[in-house]
Amino acid sequence: MLETRIDIRVEWSHCDAARIVYNPHFFSWSETGVTTLFEAAGFGLPDLMNSDPAYRGVPLVKCEAAFHAPARFGDDLVLSTTITRFGRSSFDMAHRFTRDDARVAEITQIRVWSAVDPDDADRIKAVAIPDPIRQALEAPRTVEVRTVWTP
Repeated sequence: MLETRIDIRVEWSHCDAARIVYNPHFFSWSETGVTTLFEAAGFGLPDLMNSDPAYRGVPLVKCEAAFHAPARFGDDLVLSTTITRFGRSSFDMAHRFTRDDARVAEITQIRVWSAVDPDDADRIKAVAIPDPIRQALEAPRTVEVRTVWTP
């Protein structure tokens, strides 16, 4: 499966009074992992929304997190994101945060491919994941997004 790896430098604004990363930041970073994975597959989610008026994104239907070690101001983390299972319209995602290859946190998600419900335009419904997108996400490669400068 396609995997993306994103560098994250922990900034002071990410930390709480205990001087560690405030846990909700891991969920925000996971959202970055979602959009980056689709962009790396050649299917940016904003582009898909602009090209298909019925498409409504990949809403989150289940999320679990495990925190293994604290991350602190100045730490350089790597977020690895991949899809671990495909269904007809749903898929499971894994987001793994590491520091020097040691586990910091893991977040798993279940998401669904969605579109406007043709019977009620105020609702969305799960629809089949398009084959070209699924095939691109199943490609066995890794894309690294280097965003942390090191001397």
